[in-house]
Amino acid sequence: MKEIRVIVIDDQSLIREGLVSILAFQSDLRIVGQSANNADAISTIKRENPDIILFSQPISSDDIAETIKLFRQTGPKTNILVLAGNAAPEPMAQAIRAGAIGYIMKNANWDQLLQAIHDVSCGRSNIDPVIAHEYIRSLQESHQPAAATNSVKLTEREKQTLALLAKGLSNREIAVAMHLHERTIAKYVGILLSKLKLENRTQVALYARQAGITGQDASAQS
Repeated sequence: MKEIRVIVIDDQSLIREGLVSILAFQSDLRIVGQSANNADAISTIKRENPDIILFSQPISSDDIAETIKLFRQTGPKTNILVLAGNAAPEPMAQAIRAGAIGYIMKNANWDQLLQAIHDVSCGRSNIDPVIAHEYIRSLQESHQPAAATNSVKLTEREKQTLALLAKGLSNREIAVAMHLHERTIAKYVGILLSKLKLENRTQVALYARQAGITGQDASAQS
């Protein structure tokens, strides 16, 4: 079983130390650092090169995008999971645009948190459904049209890839499901990003969910 190297960042010592204490009992997780501020976090990321940053969103989310961009620049191979204090959709959108691929509520249960950690460590997106719902509702309330794949010309293979991305699968898992090489799937993902004018695979997954596309659609096209 691959060991997942984790850094925990939270400015509240009680929450941070509680997370560290409990996660340390997981046999496949190794806590390689904890930090209460960004400066310490950057030093730890440089030194430890973790698989995942568990980043507890501060009370003020104005700088969440800049913080995540800084983390990503420091550790480009490190994936970021945000623990949010509320279901406000805009910080989630900012975090994902900046490069986070996981975003769940602080009141998630331990099974949900562990699942999110494992998903994000493998490069799979994990977005709390409550926050995703609020995000989609905010788009609807602001009169932005729901995403629709028929507004963009996609090939059948691209549609199938999109559907499997919506299910949260990694490139390797999609390759297995579609009986293709992983490099081919990476090419399809790049095409989807370009055609849909999105920045990362998590945004593609949210797009697919907003359009009502699920992994079942992929099965229908196989």
